Amino acid sequence: MWSEAEVETVRAALLEGLSARQIAERVRKLHGRDANRNQIVGLVHRRPQLTEVGFRGPRTRAGAKQLREAKERPARTRKVLPRAPEAGKPRTTAAPQPRPVDVDIPAPEPLAVPLVELGAGCKWPVNNAAPGELHLFCGAAREGFGPYCPHHAARAFEGVWKGPGKVRVALVGGW
Repeated sequence: MWSEAEVETVRAALLEGLSARQIAERVRKLHGRDANRNQIVGLVHRRPQLTEVGFRGPRTRAGAKQLREAKERPARTRKVLPRAPEAGKPRTTAAPQPRPVDVDIPAPEPLAVPLVELGAGCKWPVNNAAPGELHLFCGAAREGFGPYCPHHAARAFEGVWKGPGKVRVALVGGW
């Protein structure tokens, strides 16, 4: 428990701008308490009368010198550059919007291939494997549709079902 005299010593040292380590040394010398930096920081943050004072001021002499010089020199002014002629026009570099295209992509007959034998085939899962069962995948040719065949790519990438076998696909960037 901190005595009121010790708390008042810490408060006075805070007002002087001392660091937590310096305050701990002062408390050790004046009160004989074995105080360290972490105890001072904790005390300052727990006591409202110390928290409102807080650790103020620069921590080093170099920091004090910089603070003094900053107060002495005039504030910097911003240099205003002339605006470009097109500056008032809004930019029209928006991302390409998807173009919906109706495509009739029949569902391939799933080959039900396990992952270890899949290779370059479609990686669309075709079964709901329970723990311990083998996971099976479509395995059809991918034809440049990422990890899936054209049918499963249409389902996976921004597709909306329109009916059996027909999908409304948003073609963006070659998909």
